[in-house]
Amino acid sequence: ALGLGFATIAVPLALDARWTSAVWAVEGAGVFWMGRRQGRWLARLIGLALQVFAAFAYLTGEAWRATSQLPLAHPAFMGATLLAIAAFVIAWNSRKPPAGERNGFDAALVEIETRLSPLAFWISFAWWQFALNAEIDRRAMDAQGAVNHVYDHALRVNLELFGWVASAFI
Repeated sequence: ALGLGFATIAVPLALDARWTSAVWAVEGAGVFWMGRRQGRWLARLIGLALQVFAAFAYLTGEAWRATSQLPLAHPAFMGATLLAIAAFVIAWNSRKPPAGERNGFDAALVEIETRLSPLAFWISFAWWQFALNAEIDRRAMDAQGAVNHVYDHALRVNLELFGWVASAFI
């Protein structure tokens, strides 16, 4: 527990906001999953708190405004995708109550988590749409140093529509 706590605190000191959000999102999903398996309510609350901190770090950082020549391998897309995957892992793990008897605060928290599982799924879907939008709205610097959209306006609109429909279908 101490090692995990110190590692969590050290992440923003060693990495910038885009990697801090990614590490905290993955770490939070892992801590939540382990807390759910072991029946530890404090670990689950810490995992959920790490998700909130990861989202805050991502949105306050400059990662989602950066330009990139690389498709799908830029900070805006990768950060939002990792946040989406982490939120989906939490939604998947909390969709039904774990086996075994729970009592007290743990039982109440399991009930709340199970009811909030659809919300976690929709948060995951929203992060995924944010990631797709970051890729579709990506800008790159040309040879003269001007920053322009990679895709023209009509293609961006069609890609956004396709992204929504394909994501909803999946």
